[in-house]
Amino acid sequence: MTNPSPKSNQAHGEHEINGCAECDPEIVDCLKCKAEGIQAQADYNAAHLPDLSTARTNYDKTRVDYRDARHAVALDLQDLRHQIKHLIERIKCLIKQEHVVECLDDAYCKVTDQLKKCGDTEGCCIKDNCEFDTDLCDVSPHEVDKVLGRWITDYQRRADAAKACFNDLVKEPDELTKRVTARKAEIAGIAKDLDGDPANTDLKELYARALVARKHVHDVWRGFEHTNEFVECLCRALMCWSKGSSAIAVLTGEQAVRRCHERARETRCDYFREHTVKEILAVYDKICSHHHGCSEDEDETDEESYVEGSTH
Repeated sequence: MTNPSPKSNQAHGEHEINGCAECDPEIVDCLKCKAEGIQAQADYNAAHLPDLSTARTNYDKTRVDYRDARHAVALDLQDLRHQIKHLIERIKCLIKQEHVVECLDDAYCKVTDQLKKCGDTEGCCIKDNCEFDTDLCDVSPHEVDKVLGRWITDYQRRADAAKACFNDLVKEPDELTKRVTARKAEIAGIAKDLDGDPANTDLKELYARALVARKHVHDVWRGFEHTNEFVECLCRALMCWSKGSSAIAVLTGEQAVRRCHERARETRCDYFREHTVKEILAVYDKICSHHHGCSEDEDETDEESYVEGSTH
């Protein structure tokens, strides 16, 4: 078995390594661009990881604080439900006219329906499926840059929304206590006005206020009927925020690599345009180092043989 020639070894060494030919000086560009991608990804992580680390700590604290807050206000909330129920019945009796009460009930339903159309503020604020694709294999080469930009923008928007949701939920233990306190004051105000001078009391307004207060009491839990629903939402918000940030970091690194390669290509093209002749000669020297019969000495020998042969 014959050993491969140096020429064949050199040709074999032309295979690609990380997208760069092993013996191609442009491997320096590849390594440089790869480093830029790693740095861009690291920079993104460095800018966003502190907030995520704080959120991770807040997640554990909020779970405990919410459970405690909910337990602390549960009896007060139950008492408020009874109070507003009795107030509504009292006002209905004082109005006396059944059709007035029915009209007020209808008006209340119409207005609350309009409020629902304004946007649902109850329940979990995460509606995202929290899936963030970073696989560009199925993207056509000429579309990659556009897709990268579009994905990064979209993912950042979704990650920011998840972050805002999480930070809002972290406040919920304190907000829950504040809402119960506000409902106490609201119902106490209705009761006080109801016991005031009948000549200055607008029963229709009091009835409308009582209906709204009943809704406010019902909404104290913010759509989380059980503690586990709140904790699940809190977890989903943190997960979505984290996954989005991770995907953006990867795509940001890829984008930096591609931009670096584009700059390198432009630099090479500028050089070729300015030094075309020199590059032709450089490529000539490289080609001749691989092919027999290209050396200048051999060319001169062939020419001398031709001259000598022509004299005979």
